[in-house]
Parts: sequence; structure tokens; C-alpha cells
Amino acid sequence: MSRKDEITNRIIEICLISLIIFTPLALGTVQPWSIFVMRIVVVVALIAWLIKILFQPANRQTNLPNVKWRSTPLLLPLSIYLFIAIISTIISPYKWISLNLLANLFVYTAVYFMIINNLKNKAQIKRIITIMLLFSLFLGIYGLLDYFNILVITPRVSGGIRATSTYYAPNYWAGYLAMITPIAIALFLFSPWSWYSILTILLSILLIINLAFSYSWGIVGFGVGVIFLTLVRIHFSKRKKITTVIAILTLTSFAVLGALSMLSQTPRLPEKNLAERYFHMKRWAPHNLEVRLFMYKKTIPYILDHPYLGTGLGTFIYAFPQYRPPERRNLWNYAHNDYLQISSEMGLIGLVAFLFFVITAWVKGFKALKSASGFIRAAIVGILAGILSILVHGFFDANLSVIPANILYFYILIGLLMVLASSVRSTTNQSTIKR
Repeated sequence: MSRKDEITNRIIEICLISLIIFTPLALGTVQPWSIFVMRIVVVVALIAWLIKILFQPANRQTNLPNVKWRSTPLLLPLSIYLFIAIISTIISPYKWISLNLLANLFVYTAVYFMIINNLKNKAQIKRIITIMLLFSLFLGIYGLLDYFNILVITPRVSGGIRATSTYYAPNYWAGYLAMITPIAIALFLFSPWSWYSILTILLSILLIINLAFSYSWGIVGFGVGVIFLTLVRIHFSKRKKITTVIAILTLTSFAVLGALSMLSQTPRLPEKNLAERYFHMKRWAPHNLEVRLFMYKKTIPYILDHPYLGTGLGTFIYAFPQYRPPERRNLWNYAHNDYLQISSEMGLIGLVAFLFFVITAWVKGFKALKSASGFIRAAIVGILAGILSILVHGFFDANLSVIPANILYFYILIGLLMVLASSVRSTTNQSTIKR
């Protein structure tokens, strides 16, 4: 590797790490200034990548740089999704709003392609994942300090009743946790026992307590992700009975931990005993679900009126009021459901394209599990569980269509998953050739 390649690779990796740290820290990157910073960082990384390409040794026949482009099975589904987003933006009555979100979509896509073309060894991937987990440790500690009113720096829309850490709203903090926590658990379950395992289990406990205090439906998505982790762990174990017992005990421990966190007396919800706390939760959950069901019911006619390409990216907040009963004057700027949100703004064609993209990624990653081992297997399982968790959470919230920080993390996880799957395929092919 030339000196120029080393420098450009380092710039790209620093930019990626900066995005991992900055986007959740900037309140989920929902404000214009933070979105601008996110875009600038990606542009810097793209320039470094372009310089790297231009300084490649020239091909003797064409006299052009030998551009090394790593193929990806997601090129087709991602291209279709982007194409539909462009068409949806063209027909949008609110062009500036739609163009703004389309620009963000290109940013996420650019980050994905930079990951699969510039992260090429296990050390780089391990470094990125370790930084993600260390940063989640910081966010988790601050989340509890903020929740217990010990250190309050960032604003909250929930009035401090629910944990939000550096995010505006608890549901988006829960979305972040649903993606990251399964990775920490997977590294504990699938890696050899060491001090790193102790750190990952402690981190998992910290993040689960945060998730419980967020009182979010994200706990459902996380639960599905943990069940997936448990089943995979049992499948790959040679001693299935012992592993099943340990896995069930671990799963039960996490569930009890979350329940105790939610039901215990806290400064924000100071019910005197577990019974009162339980009845508070019993009242809160049905009301919260009723609001969501109302949104879903009213969003469906909206989608049916614009079934093919929707009303344009970011237009839900402007189009939905005509489907809302006059007595309901609350400002709802999203559908509380990723799939309804995408369908309303990009149509059912857009939803199919999105599902084609994520299902292809998940299936490719899942297939790589069979031949993976060690850290790579742990990372693949954790990322698969994180993606599954946020997709299930998508039935209750709109993390993957509204919150830039969480959308960016989703694309980063998919990029890492594809790199890991590619490395497994390469190792398998080399073994086959040697035989």
C-alpha cells in the first residue's frame, strides 16, 4: 500500500468514526446545523476516496487509473430504492423538503459504499465496532445520569420522565439501543471468555437498563433480537442442552433486569411500591398503543390515495392533517411506523424497494454465518440481531425514516455486515482452492 493510500484510508476511517460519535451526540442529528456537519464530514471522506482512486497506478492500455470497486449484492436493491426516492422527489409538491431528505439518503448511501470499499481487514472492522461500543458506554452512563437528574445537559421532549440520553425523544434513544445492544451481547455469547467478555456483559446490562427506562416499544424489537441471538447460540453449540439452559437463564435475567428497571421507584416516576408502579405501566401502555393504532388507521387512507409513489419525501407532516379528525389537532409529523411512513411518502413501490434492500442484506449476512467463526461470527450475529431489532421496532416508531443518526447507523451496520460476509466468502473460496 502506497503512502497516499494510507493517508486517504486514515482520513476515511477518521470521518467514519467522527460520524459514529457525532450523530447521536448531536441530539440524533435532527437540527439543520447538525445535518450540515454530517454532510460535510461525508463530503470530506468522499474527496479522500476520490483522491485515492485518481492516484491509483494507470492501466497501460487505457492510461486511466485502475479503479478497484468491491462488488456488493445490494447494488441493485439500493439503486432501485434511490431511483424511486428521486422520482418521488420530482413529483413532490414540497420540492425543497423532499430534496433535503433525498440529499440525506445519498449521504447514507455514500457511507455504505465507502465502508464496503475501504474497510478491508478484520482489524479495521474490530476497531470500528469497538469504538461504537465504547461510545455507547458513554451514552449509556450519561443516559442514567440524566434520567436520575444527576447531570442534565441535553433537552428532552418527554420532560425527563423517560430516559433519552443525548436524543430528543426516548423512542429514538431506544432505536439506537435496539441496534447496538445486541452487538455487545453477541460478543459476550460468541467470543472466547476474556476480560473483553466481562466488559461486553457489563455494557449490555447498562444499555438494557437504559432501554427499560426509555419506556419505549423498542423493548419489543430488542426482545426479538435477543431471541434470535439465543437461537443462533443454541444452534452452533455442541452441547445443546447445557447451552439451552444457560441461554434461557441469560434471557430470563435480561427480562427480569428490564422489568425491575421499569417497575422500580425512580425520581421521575415516584410511585411508592411495585404494585403502584405496575398499575401505572398498565395504564400507560394501552393509551400509548391506542395513539399508535389511531395513527395507523388514519395513515392507511392517505397511502391508498397515493399508492404508487406517495406524496414525496418529508411530506407526511403536510399531507396527514387532511386525514385527521377535526377534534384531533395534535401535530403529528410522522406515522409512528417506518413502513407506513415510507409507504406514505414513497408509495408502496418505495416500501417494496426498501424491503428488497434490507431483506437482501439480512439474508446475505445470515448465509455467511455458516462458514464464519470467532470474532467475525460474533460480529455478524450481533449486527443481524441489531438490524432485526430495529426492523421490528419499525412497527411502532419511525427511526429508519425520520431520525438521521439512527438511519446512518443502520447503513453503517449494513455496510459492516456486507464487509464481514464478503470476508467469509473470500476465506471459504481460498480454502476450496487449496483443497
